[in-house]
Amino acid sequence: MGCDCLVFTGHKMMAYTGIGVVYLKKERIKSLTPMIVGGGTVEDVDTNGHRLHSTVEKFEAGTPNIIGAVSLLKSIEYIKSIGGIQKIREHEQKIVKYFFEKLNSTGLAEKVEIVGPGNVENRIAVFSFVIPSLTNFNTVGEKFAEKNVAVRCGGHCAYPLHKSLDKPGTCRASFYLYNSEEDVDRFFEVLKDILNV
Repeated sequence: MGCDCLVFTGHKMMAYTGIGVVYLKKERIKSLTPMIVGGGTVEDVDTNGHRLHSTVEKFEAGTPNIIGAVSLLKSIEYIKSIGGIQKIREHEQKIVKYFFEKLNSTGLAEKVEIVGPGNVENRIAVFSFVIPSLTNFNTVGEKFAEKNVAVRCGGHCAYPLHKSLDKPGTCRASFYLYNSEEDVDRFFEVLKDILNV
C-alpha cells in the first residue's frame, strides 16, 4: 500500500458514525500497544496477567460495530457504483467553483473571510468562514439554523489552528456529493439576509 499506517473514518464516506478503518503494516503491529484491551484482544490470561495476541486481533476489543461495518461496506459499494472517489472529486470541484463565483458575484467577498485556499484546485467543498462584523460565531450559526441551513460553528477540533489564525472559531459550510448548486444559492441567500445585504 506504500504506507506504514492509513486511518479513515466511515462517516466522511456516508457510513454511520462510530466506524473507521486502521491499516497497519504487519511489521508495525508488533511494535504498537493497544489503548484498550478486553474480550478478543488476549491470547491467554492467568492469575499472573495476560498475553495479547501478536496480530491485529490485539486492537479489536469487545463486540465489533457490526451495523457500522455493514454501513461502511454499503457506502463503499455506493461510491464504486457512481464512478468512485474521482466522481465525487469532480462534483465537489464544480461546487467549489460555483461557490467562489457566487461569493464574488454577490459582493460578499468583502464581508466574509473564507479560511483556506482561494482556488478551486486546492480545496474540497468545505468552507470555514468568519464574518468580521459579527464576532460571535455561535450567533451566526443560530441565524443560519433559523433559516433551516445547517452550518457548524466552533473550533472544529482544530483549536491550535484557530489560535494560529487568531480566531476563536469559525463557521463551516460543508457541501458533498448530495448537494447541488441550489444548495449553494440557498446558503448565499441566508448569508445575504444575515448581513442585511
